[in-house]
Amino acid sequence: MDSDANRRPKVYKDILVKFGWEVLNKSDAATYLPTDVVTTEEGNLKPPPPVTCLLGPFGEQTETKIEMLQSHKMATERGSKGKEPDLGEMKCEMVLCVEGGPAHELKWCPLPSHDDFSVNRRPRKLGLLSGIFEDGSLSIYVVPYPTDVAPEDGASQPVYG
Repeated sequence: MDSDANRRPKVYKDILVKFGWEVLNKSDAATYLPTDVVTTEEGNLKPPPPVTCLLGPFGEQTETKIEMLQSHKMATERGSKGKEPDLGEMKCEMVLCVEGGPAHELKWCPLPSHDDFSVNRRPRKLGLLSGIFEDGSLSIYVVPYPTDVAPEDGASQPVYG
């Protein structure tokens, strides 16, 4: 039987999402989000400038500017020739709010450190994120599945935690 558990051995099985993991509201999370160094006339910090990305099939990419937390419709190459391509959406599912300041280096370990889909415990572990942060700390975070910690009413917004 080809199941998630049989595809590859799991690592870090005993590392779990921290008990008491907290979801923040957008205003509480605002202090963790990046800003520009320029202020508005009202004295508020402006959001950072957009990031330029190359999107599309290899060799046919177009330059696109994407604002922080902006969703973007995409066409995938899953559609058969002559058929309308499947549309997907690139969007921010989760913002991790950490106390160490901006990250200088990040490493992501998704598979095979995630929890199986059959695990009944919630929140399940999506993967591990390690980083070196502005305060000099080296930290390792267990990242939960966004759907396991998302508030019922916030489906279109990222989870801040």
